[in-house]
Amino acid sequence: MTPAPARRYYRSGKNDNTNGSWDNDFGAFLCDFLAWGSLSRLRGSLPRWRLLSEPPLRLNIDVEMLVNNVKRDTLVTSRVQHNNLFKWLLVTALVALGASKALAQCGVFPDGNIVLTVPEGGSVTSASGDFDCAEGQACDYTVSGQAFDETFTVTAAPGYFFLGWKGDSAASLCQNGGSPCAVSLPTAWPDVEPVYTLEPIFEADYTWAPVSRSTDNIQLADSDTLPVNANVSIELEHFDNLDYSCGLSGNHSFTVVGPYNGQNINAPLWVYLHSGGAGYFDAGQVYRTQVGLDANSFNHEESLATLRLADPDHPLAGNGSQDNTFTRRVQQRYRMLVVGYCDHDNYSGMGTPYPNNPAGGTVDGLQAAMAAIEYVATTYSTTDIFVHGTDAGSFGAWSVGQAFHQSGTTLTGLIMDSGIVTPRYDQILSEFTGDAGFPYGAGSDQQGLIDKIGIFANPDMPYHPEATVSAGFDAVPMLVVAGKLDPEAGGNQPAIPAASGAGQGNVEWLYDGLQQAVNAQANSPHQVVLVDGVADAPTMRAVDDTAHDAVDAFVSGVLAGNPPHPSFAVTPPSGIVGQRMMLMGHSFFRPFIDRLPFHVEQAGIVGHSQEKETSGGASGTPLALWNDAEHRANIQAVLDAGDVDLFGMTCCNLEQTPEGELVLTPEGNPILILGAYTIWFDYALAQNPDTAFFISMPWIDFPTDYADATEYGDLWTLFYTNVMHPAVDDLRAQYPGVTIYSIPYGQASHELFALFEAGNLPDVSNLQGPGATSLYTDYKGHAGDVLKALIELIWIDAIYGVDLDTYAYDPGYQTDLKALAKSIMDAHDPAYNGPYRQ
Repeated sequence: MTPAPARRYYRSGKNDNTNGSWDNDFGAFLCDFLAWGSLSRLRGSLPRWRLLSEPPLRLNIDVEMLVNNVKRDTLVTSRVQHNNLFKWLLVTALVALGASKALAQCGVFPDGNIVLTVPEGGSVTSASGDFDCAEGQACDYTVSGQAFDETFTVTAAPGYFFLGWKGDSAASLCQNGGSPCAVSLPTAWPDVEPVYTLEPIFEADYTWAPVSRSTDNIQLADSDTLPVNANVSIELEHFDNLDYSCGLSGNHSFTVVGPYNGQNINAPLWVYLHSGGAGYFDAGQVYRTQVGLDANSFNHEESLATLRLADPDHPLAGNGSQDNTFTRRVQQRYRMLVVGYCDHDNYSGMGTPYPNNPAGGTVDGLQAAMAAIEYVATTYSTTDIFVHGTDAGSFGAWSVGQAFHQSGTTLTGLIMDSGIVTPRYDQILSEFTGDAGFPYGAGSDQQGLIDKIGIFANPDMPYHPEATVSAGFDAVPMLVVAGKLDPEAGGNQPAIPAASGAGQGNVEWLYDGLQQAVNAQANSPHQVVLVDGVADAPTMRAVDDTAHDAVDAFVSGVLAGNPPHPSFAVTPPSGIVGQRMMLMGHSFFRPFIDRLPFHVEQAGIVGHSQEKETSGGASGTPLALWNDAEHRANIQAVLDAGDVDLFGMTCCNLEQTPEGELVLTPEGNPILILGAYTIWFDYALAQNPDTAFFISMPWIDFPTDYADATEYGDLWTLFYTNVMHPAVDDLRAQYPGVTIYSIPYGQASHELFALFEAGNLPDVSNLQGPGATSLYTDYKGHAGDVLKALIELIWIDAIYGVDLDTYAYDPGYQTDLKALAKSIMDAHDPAYNGPYRQ
């Protein structure tokens, strides 16, 4: 016969209630029962339990009823099963009643399990080290003893972000918790055979990688002219980006609205991302979106005609006199970019698969919008860039601004109208989804949009405006605007409890988290403006000037700070970053300006852009261009943008006597007029103190006047060495810290001349004649085709340091022009090379 276990008492003194707590007295009874494991012994002990529990215990539990219910309702096959099941029912009830301390003192808790499941994206460690679990593992731990106390910490892997813990049942630990998470058991022991789960949630963290986008296959698809009045018209150019397909059909597109009377002027860029809501295909391929929309609403390509009607008050619809934010920018001579919307993704998709889409494909709204902006900003002469979005476009404006900033391009400002991601929106959705007047019908689920769009739709990730501003983000100023009656924000619904408790309407409460973050940020560049009596998109409506005036004031305030113009220079695979250039010269200079973009693209250089101003002969020299009011104004307009990286010009203005004869030094050298350069240097550096300069030395004209190639070449070399280099030295001394260099491209002329004389230039048959067969095309010495081809290679080497040995380009001549160009640059004094040739 098994002896009875020793009694365990939890109070000193006599067996009464005068000394010790009720928990200890009750624990003595409970431990006896659990040790013996008998219903009959429990029933026999009831009188003592009741006696002990009268005044201090007051537990609202009827043990007799528990015993009877177990007998009546539980299917058991033995007395042992009957007693064990009752034990679990009793323990569960007592835990809920706060008697966990007594249970723990008995030391009789059965074993349980904690299963840690760690998906790709990180790992979980425990404070004790006994419950660690690695990435991609399911770790099943047995937990025994009277209690369990542990702290779990999540470590996200590189490229991932910890979102929280999965919680889909009462047995899920750390629900709604963060990391580290403290777990204490058995106070939450839930079941007769307890198995707890613990699973972190990871999502890819995109802050470390720029959003990729492609401009390679953008093509003009349509164009039109919009008359404003008898004297003013606006050019419209509509483009398709063949690299990005829409959700169901066609390609992403955009329309460029030129400034008044021409696309070719230097202008700020106003990007408009239009309204349209968002939607997704659920697991059954049913399209979920706002009331009144369906899968065909914004999953097809938008044409020029469609983009003109993107908004009811859109000025491109022909209502050019409409007073709103868009038309005010048109009137201020902005270049306008209207971006198409055809993945129904808040302009925020980053190339991930389109979930459940019967047509397949990817979600590309953000990539396509960024590509459109980059294409326009680098194709047309652009200064400041503002991105303005309404409704879906408001979300997109934020995504575009953040993604560009992450990739190194900081936009001038954002105007976000009627749409932000915020954790507060869940409460609006929970309260009103399916209600009359609310745009989301029954069955809509924000998780569906999150799964489709990714991080910029997820309020649990720290990339929404409130979280980002709270973390100190102030690089891109933003103006957030909303109408207080906006139905998507519950503006036409009764205030939810959280809003009414704060004394606010739903829209005010929804935006208040962001407002508080802005208020807490020292010298914040951000603003939140809520407009009374207006529904959605107040910046595109004519019902109230509040929003339009707020935009005007915001833009003026941003520009008053003279922000730098956005740069789209990124490090390409070639490792060479493009520059923005102003290039001016004459006819011995212009052909190589025109061919430079071709070689830049061929060499894989990204971010290059250029403007030119040329005039023939002596009228294209620096001093002549300055003295010509029209030429000077054109060049200054480019420099005024403040974003010119490199200012290139030709030689030469030489000092002359009143009779027109050259003034010579005692050594017999002509004298370069430095003032012809310093007037331009001074002006350019005043606009951008980081501007670099080059002075290029062309070949000497009238080459056939010289006895031979040697005489011709010697004169050029003498001038370049004794006049040009000292001039560069003098300019460097006058402008310390400024990059100034020279390009000896004129050497190409006498090198080819010498080869021709020696009969070693099989590519031409004449010294002077047609360009295809001659070194020069006229007596003046304008370049034939082969001379142009050689100089183009010298330029791409001198300016960008392209390695001509590996440059994947064949000029198409028998003469090895790449080797000849490289030999010229290799022989050039490195003290006068540019930074890419150092």
